[in-house]
Amino acid sequence: MILSTAKLPKKLDAPRTALHKQGQARPGKSAKALVCLLVLVSLLTSCSKDNFTYTLQTAQVSESRQASTEATTAEKPAETGYSSQTSSPEETGVLQSPEGGNPAYGNRDWVLKPAKLEAKFRQLEADLGIADEYIGYVFLDLESEEYWGKNIDRPFLAASVIKLPAALLTYEWAAAGKVDLGLPITIEEEDLELGTGPISAAGSGLSYTVEELLQAAIVHSDNTAFLALDRMWKQMGWLVNQMDIRYGLHYGIQRELTPRECLNFLWEFYDNPQQIPGYATLDSYMQNTSYPAMAASYIPVPVARKYGKNGGYYHDVGIVYGDRPFAFAIFTKNLAYPAESIGQLNLAFYEYSLDLAD
Repeated sequence: MILSTAKLPKKLDAPRTALHKQGQARPGKSAKALVCLLVLVSLLTSCSKDNFTYTLQTAQVSESRQASTEATTAEKPAETGYSSQTSSPEETGVLQSPEGGNPAYGNRDWVLKPAKLEAKFRQLEADLGIADEYIGYVFLDLESEEYWGKNIDRPFLAASVIKLPAALLTYEWAAAGKVDLGLPITIEEEDLELGTGPISAAGSGLSYTVEELLQAAIVHSDNTAFLALDRMWKQMGWLVNQMDIRYGLHYGIQRELTPRECLNFLWEFYDNPQQIPGYATLDSYMQNTSYPAMAASYIPVPVARKYGKNGGYYHDVGIVYGDRPFAFAIFTKNLAYPAESIGQLNLAFYEYSLDLAD
């Protein structure tokens, strides 16, 4: 900020004039700097505490994600986007909470699998007509904790995939006594949003328990159910950046997720280190989603999944319970055949898991 003499208060300008008339040296750059500093301090102290705190929290997530992106840039060949080199724990870039990491997974470091799948996936993408900039996916072997993928740190509009970490956190709060899953919530006009699901179709005025809203949000991806839950979360004081910090996401910044970020909450869901009873219920919802199979299309074993769809974005994330269980996250944008492409990609993951099981 540049302060002109004309805009300074008269009581500050007068001494300068008097000193000059008396032949004394006029204040130099140090005095000007002092005035600017005083003005800056005044502006900073006028900021509200709550706003400043939220800015800091958001910045922490943003800086962590930037560090993650910088760390993984060296891992990926620029011309392909495949993550194919073994990384050290310092290079994995998994986001952690400011308090030193969540005991459930925050300090976990994923090991990057060598690119045994790259040639197969190159051919598969060519056969499906997939352009590099329209895809991002990751495979995590849940036994060895090794992973492999492409464009794993590329952000995509999250769409309804975000309902899964939101449900996980709600069940965690329920286990801690912070949420009553039997609490009735009445659907209001502000909750109504077009989309799939029985609660969206029923309109306003009806009441459902928190558990029923969670079921509709996961099984049918019901947006009205999710928005009704969102009202409850806001009344509890839950800010979206709490979910970001809890699961190492950056959703609160641009409503986006990356494939690798999904590994954090998928591992939490699969491993359930806190023995949260609601996760078993959530698993049954995810295995019985009403939307076309996509990632489960060609998989002959149970798949717990949460899909997302918004405009040209089609995504699917989840767990495949085969002989060698694995987690997956597949994000796409503007593909000609998104459901088929997601199904074929996950089939290739499944076939690789069978090789690992042998």
